[in-house]
Amino acid sequence: MKGFVVFSVACLVFGAGCSNGKNNVKEVEMAKKVMVSPLAGQWFQDSEMALRDEIAERCKGITAVRKKNVCAALVPHAGYRYSGKVAAGVYLRISPQNIRRIIVMGPSHYVGMHGKISVPDATHYATPLGELKADMEFIGRLRSLPFITHVPEAHTREHSDQIQLPLIQACLATNIPVVCMVCGQFDAASLVEAAGALRELV
Repeated sequence: MKGFVVFSVACLVFGAGCSNGKNNVKEVEMAKKVMVSPLAGQWFQDSEMALRDEIAERCKGITAVRKKNVCAALVPHAGYRYSGKVAAGVYLRISPQNIRRIIVMGPSHYVGMHGKISVPDATHYATPLGELKADMEFIGRLRSLPFITHVPEAHTREHSDQIQLPLIQACLATNIPVVCMVCGQFDAASLVEAAGALRELV
């Protein structure tokens, strides 16, 4: 499986993309640039211990049944008090085995970007639980697509993608490269075209 991709739509996250192709990922050397989560202390706890306790509370009563070869998942992106249990339950039912990357796609709540998807200019994503490495090789290929851009304002307080990261760290894996993508508005034709281009890469 090349990757587990997460797409956020409204209050949902959708992940798709399986392949039996060979692993051709190459390490891309570049200066480290860390994107610190804008949600710490607002959408979730800002200390490691408090955040782990918060997530553990949401995981109570959930049986971790790790299913292999999961290509897609729908995960809510509201605050943990509202939908954290559902979101944690999704990740606890996915086996990280054979997943080469996790792509988190969420809608832009604060910045209008017609026909565009913004990818953070970062090599790592940091939460109170530590850092997740970005898949720079994949991001490099993404940036060749005409609808992929970098709009800094789209990432300064966006929660649709960032709310997923501590859950991924606590409930799924910490050693799988991640790609965060914030999506603007697409008309039907452009959406189909963009989806086709992304599918080729995933």
